[in-house]
Amino acid sequence: MTLGRAVLGKFRDFFLYLRYLNPNGYAFTAVRREEAPPDKFSTSYLLSDLEGFKEFQQGKMSPRLAKSLDCVKIDQGDRVLDIGCGRGEVLQAIKHCGGVPIGLDFSLDAVKISKRTSREEVVRADALNLPFTKEVFDKVLLLEVIYYLDNENIFRVFSEIRFLLKKRGKLLITTPSFGAAFLFQLGLFLRSGHKQRPSLINPRMMLRKLGYATKLKTETYMPTGQMRFKRQLYKILFDLLSVKRCYFVASKEY
Repeated sequence: MTLGRAVLGKFRDFFLYLRYLNPNGYAFTAVRREEAPPDKFSTSYLLSDLEGFKEFQQGKMSPRLAKSLDCVKIDQGDRVLDIGCGRGEVLQAIKHCGGVPIGLDFSLDAVKISKRTSREEVVRADALNLPFTKEVFDKVLLLEVIYYLDNENIFRVFSEIRFLLKKRGKLLITTPSFGAAFLFQLGLFLRSGHKQRPSLINPRMMLRKLGYATKLKTETYMPTGQMRFKRQLYKILFDLLSVKRCYFVASKEY
């Protein structure tokens, strides 16, 4: 009986959430999500739990991060801002491509680790208050970041980034698809480790509203960490709900 009530409660919360989504693709202020605090991204979490930590220990970059960089061509001399730079391996890769990387993170531990990894400029700041002047970046990366934000603030971050991008500059966003977000909302993914639940918002609607031209690439999504059920069951669920990792490439057109 208790399990039945819990399941019904999850579905009720999910449909109440949908009820507040407006046609522009972001939630009214009546629906708020708890944002991840900076201390969540401690040295311990970054180096022993956050996706890609095993590859990082071997001096490599995770397949997900490598695929992300493949979505945007880094040209020689490109100024590239990585928001939520974490351990700094993406900054290192940008430098190897000939770009000029700048990292930004609101976690002090992340800033320290990123500086040590990349030996590049890393700024401690919040994505809602980016400390840069107008049209200074060719590319901005927002990799697996937006589901740490309140739904209302996602739109504000996209707007802030548009201010920083040069004309024809590109913003790359990676995030789980709606199907993955649905499963997260029901609490069906992980037993431990990363527990932040992705937003049910479709970023493409917001990006278009702000004047970005968008392209979407997808790939099969499989979360890392200790899972509640066997991977075979996840595969069935993922196929049923079309669970993907989404790569949105947004271009500033004017």
